[in-house]
Amino acid sequence: MTVALPYKVPDETAVRAGAWLLRRGEAFAPVPPMLPDWDCTTDLTLRREVVVDRDAVADQTGLPADVELEVVVQWRVSDSLLSGVAFRRSLTEGSTGVDVEFTLPGRELGGTLTLSTSLLLRSDGPVTDGPIARHAGSVLWRDPVKRIRLAGEASRLPVTKVDFKAHGLDENAPWFVQIVGSPESPAMGAVQLLLNTRRDDVLELLESRTEHEVAARAVRSALYAAVGRALIEHAIALSDDELTDDAEYDDDALGAVLLAQLRLRFRGRTLSDLRALRENEPARFSALTDGRYGLLDGVLP
Repeated sequence: MTVALPYKVPDETAVRAGAWLLRRGEAFAPVPPMLPDWDCTTDLTLRREVVVDRDAVADQTGLPADVELEVVVQWRVSDSLLSGVAFRRSLTEGSTGVDVEFTLPGRELGGTLTLSTSLLLRSDGPVTDGPIARHAGSVLWRDPVKRIRLAGEASRLPVTKVDFKAHGLDENAPWFVQIVGSPESPAMGAVQLLLNTRRDDVLELLESRTEHEVAARAVRSALYAAVGRALIEHAIALSDDELTDDAEYDDDALGAVLLAQLRLRFRGRTLSDLRALRENEPARFSALTDGRYGLLDGVLP
């Protein structure tokens, strides 16, 4: 669906983006549509070049030639709905190109990875008459989304859309993270994300069926933090007999997923520490968890 913007944007001759390249050993090669040999221990380093004809941008949009611009790359994965800003760089006056390069950690990827490159206003423009972009973050150009399928069709976090009222859940809640089974259970069957079909506003933002990018980033960030909180709270709710800091599980077991999250997000803290904090200072525990999962980080472009 094409979104009609309330301001002029440049055409395809003013901004040109090169092909996406993926580091393979010491060299870069074109990114294939699928990486069947990828696993979650493999980080992805990607590169491309974006060339901006500043004179053409100014001429076609009505913006001044010295307007502050920036190139931003956003990423998103399909299985966990995790997203973020992978790269951003300002175009100073006189510059025409940006060499984009960044690395995404494998532990945060899975399913289908999407990459979206945009040219934005870096700061508010002058107030003028006519359909001219003037607010920081206004999207002047965006290329077609690049999709990369990672490790086949498997999803690490099953996502299901259901009517919450029909399932005995609060009909106004946007989502629910369901965790069942013992730490030895396969994580794929133990953890499920339910999305409420009665909250079409939230589904629209999560599925990028909207032009409200800031709101979409905020909702995805809140969902990511909610999933993280559910995993951590489930871990600390288990007894010492059920889950310990030094327990060992198969890589695809729920216990392995829970301990990996604890070690990644709460380095230096033990299960006993977190259990005591949750019991004695729940508000502080809540703030700690929000911070460790980056709640609302990177929402503003």
